[in-house]
Amino acid sequence: MSNQVHVVFPERGDVLLDQVEELFALHIEHLASVGQLVPMVDDAPHLWRAGVERSIGRIGTVTVAVVGDEAVGFCYGVVRALPDYLGGSKFATMPHFFVREDQRGLGVGRLLYRTFERWCADRGCTSIESYVAIGDERAARFWDSAGFVPEHTQIRRFLG
Repeated sequence: MSNQVHVVFPERGDVLLDQVEELFALHIEHLASVGQLVPMVDDAPHLWRAGVERSIGRIGTVTVAVVGDEAVGFCYGVVRALPDYLGGSKFATMPHFFVREDQRGLGVGRLLYRTFERWCADRGCTSIESYVAIGDERAARFWDSAGFVPEHTQIRRFLG
């Protein structure tokens, strides 16, 4: 097995998405460990995958970092449009980005992100937005080094 990382864009129904679903389960654990307040439901990875597959080839993509035949990271993104009062330009939202712990610091995340960034530019996007949990300092440093700047602080109050 080669240690070289390459990035692929799986289509709907691709068996590689089975591995991405498993990575999403690890992503959920990570989010909980850094302070995500809203808990995921029991079948979250499967439900997430079903929604993602519906968007592939239409408004969204899954970008997957692969070493040999094994998925080691993924990025999910969707193209959207700003409201008219903000100019109506296209932008991408990247709600989920995850690299396996043993692959962090090796350039996998940077390659994965840069590939996704080109995908967005090819579709006319003028910006990319994402989210970082308050307690995820490592992710905040990564995104800062990629040129992202904070724009909002999301707040939540649970009712009941």
